[in-house]
Amino acid sequence: MGKFPIVIPPTIRKPKLPIHDDCYEDDKLQELLAIASGAQASTVLGRASSSTLVDIIDPETGDSPLHRAASAGVLEAMDVMMDCFGPNTSQRPSEERLFWTFMTHQNKAGDTALHSAARSGQQIVVVAIYRMFHMDALPSENDDAERGPDSKYPAVEHVLDWDEPEAALLFLTTKNSAGRDAAAEARHAGHIGIAEWLEALAENLDVNRQRTDKIAMRLLEKSVLDRYWYLDDTEAEEDGFHGSDI
Repeated sequence: MGKFPIVIPPTIRKPKLPIHDDCYEDDKLQELLAIASGAQASTVLGRASSSTLVDIIDPETGDSPLHRAASAGVLEAMDVMMDCFGPNTSQRPSEERLFWTFMTHQNKAGDTALHSAARSGQQIVVVAIYRMFHMDALPSENDDAERGPDSKYPAVEHVLDWDEPEAALLFLTTKNSAGRDAAAEARHAGHIGIAEWLEALAENLDVNRQRTDKIAMRLLEKSVLDRYWYLDDTEAEEDGFHGSDI
């Protein structure tokens, strides 16, 4: 009697950004994306609501403002974007789902903002993106407490206070079109210290040792998406979306 074939669950379609089409003319989109990687981010993006922030997506590259800020290493812009979602995001399910969709958005190369940060070679930016994913305080360039024993790379355990390791593990192991997660992207770019830090994070989060098990990871993905799936325009309207505000 033959063995039953192993059936890998299908990949589940993630919500896509922008949520609303044609909110901005291309010139305005490019202006806002450029601002995300510069000194004006706090002034301009600080006026955006969460529902409009998720519509600032480059139609050519698929980049979000977070991709641009991560690539440029502009921590202030990341802080402002997190503030756009408000202090009580975790208590508003639709807003929490929108935030998750924003943080996990992949551009047309399949990169999340964590890939962009890892490729930049700036450890503090990688830590900032990871903490932003948890809506935790971003690291400060002047805060020595953010650094590990070697005064170069933050200690892994310092950013592991997380009650949902599955969502964090899925974020860390998301692969781009080249088949690389953020750690592999850092290693590919020659940033070995960052790669090892991200790998250590994933190792600590993967308590069930399922990263190499395709079936387990698909089931984990389904579990995470069941919670964070962002529905449609109706949900955005219920959150108070009334068109662009910047």
